[in-house]
Amino acid sequence: MERGYNVLLADLPGMGLNTFRGVYFRPDTEVAVGACIDYLSGRGDVDPSRIAFYGGGEPGGWVAVRAAAREPRIAACVADPFVADSDAILSVFHRPDVAALSEGPQTVPGQAQQTARFYEGESGRGYARLVAEPQRIRCPLLCLNDPSDNEGLRRQAAAAVEAAPNPASRHRVFTPEDGTVLYRQIDNFSLKHRVMFDWLDKVLDRRRDAEFRRTR
Repeated sequence: MERGYNVLLADLPGMGLNTFRGVYFRPDTEVAVGACIDYLSGRGDVDPSRIAFYGGGEPGGWVAVRAAAREPRIAACVADPFVADSDAILSVFHRPDVAALSEGPQTVPGQAQQTARFYEGESGRGYARLVAEPQRIRCPLLCLNDPSDNEGLRRQAAAAVEAAPNPASRHRVFTPEDGTVLYRQIDNFSLKHRVMFDWLDKVLDRRRDAEFRRTR
């Protein structure tokens, strides 16, 4: 808010509680994301040429990568973490030790199972391996990884940024020396947000944003 950003929060198919309500994940994430952009573009207080997309968590990261590769109206994409291949993480959520994490008193019941169902779809109707096409992402791409992310995720992000068509794309791997050790920097959100919004300020050209607001 201090930087002048507006935010639209949306639980897409398979996200949040939608899975438990029968609204299951669909691989063509650009369809749902495109509907959000349609809504934003119809408002008079939004510059449709500078809509950024943020996907948090492994499911959100995959949604972001797939959508950014196929929805040309996304002006900048932040994947936290970057996920282009579901095989890199799906097996993790079936491990007994990870599944047990969702059974403690301080966790959301069934969180690990919910994430696994995100990729598998409705019970009894599995999806094939989900592979996005990061080489098709033309907008600036920021990939974030925390110290505990597995090497598969880090390799996907590093390879994508190296091959990214847009020279403003970046890969940031946070370390304990940065002041964070937990998943998605939940112990230091101010650090994550500073990195993310500093980058967005540059790639979206905040000066043009001020000019747009003055004309409204």
